[in-house]
Amino acid sequence: MAAFAVECAAFGHLLGAFGGPQWVAPCFALLWVFIREVFATSTGIGWATPFTRLVNSGPPWLMVSPRGLLSAATEAAVIVLLALTLPGSTARLVARVRGRILRLGWLRTSLVGVSAVATAAGWLVVWNGPPVIVPRPAPDDVPCTDTATRLCVWPESAAYLPQLAAMAERADVTAGAFGAPPPAPMYELGLDDQASTFVMVNSTTWFMSSILAADIAWSVEPPGCELEPADPDAKQADGIRQESGAMIQLVLEDSERPVGMGDYSGLERTAIELVWREGAGPVRAWIDERLAALAAIDARPCQQ
Repeated sequence: MAAFAVECAAFGHLLGAFGGPQWVAPCFALLWVFIREVFATSTGIGWATPFTRLVNSGPPWLMVSPRGLLSAATEAAVIVLLALTLPGSTARLVARVRGRILRLGWLRTSLVGVSAVATAAGWLVVWNGPPVIVPRPAPDDVPCTDTATRLCVWPESAAYLPQLAAMAERADVTAGAFGAPPPAPMYELGLDDQASTFVMVNSTTWFMSSILAADIAWSVEPPGCELEPADPDAKQADGIRQESGAMIQLVLEDSERPVGMGDYSGLERTAIELVWREGAGPVRAWIDERLAALAAIDARPCQQ
């Protein structure tokens, strides 16, 4: 953050040194801040580049890179050097083009040469350096739930294990009620890239439970023949699977969907929640009805 602030201040100084209306330098400096903040800010969940300087969150699967901090400091130093030397060297070049000689003194002339070399070296360091945040190695001892459906988290997220264990037990019961095996183990992002992963966003488990519910919905689906993606029945089958997954998610969470949580699925969640409130019997009948519809759809290619 300090490197980012120094860089933006130096950029504003650089613009002001070239002259022009007084509003130009602060306006364009603010524009530079906006561009850097929008295009080089990491949420802490997704990407980060060697030019990322602001991080909005610090999830456990990422850590600060000393080389990344050095790269950020190097970039700020390069911008400061340019701010101090570029206006003078530009003025000298313009004077030579116009046939006049502008003496800058040995100190300023030396700074121009040093800054040119430092700028080239600095950009090489930044371009080839790591981001400020990098993936963190997984620990040897990973906290997991003591359930058939194992849910594993980073040590920093161990406080959620009782809540996750209760959800895993409901997942075991739900899958077992349909004769399906327990879902495969799930790991918090960064622990095991080969397994199914989830994230704890804003201390909520709803993003994780949606993945777990979808796994159960797929596992309890009756066997059938694979539909071609262009088949009109394929879209209908996907819709039924999403409905089943939404209902199973309510069962896993044992609560209604949070108010204001974004949803672009197009599902009639209000109607699904009405059935869920009626209890286990109506929920089981509702899911059985959709499984029967899936079985009928999946059987059609087998009869051709």
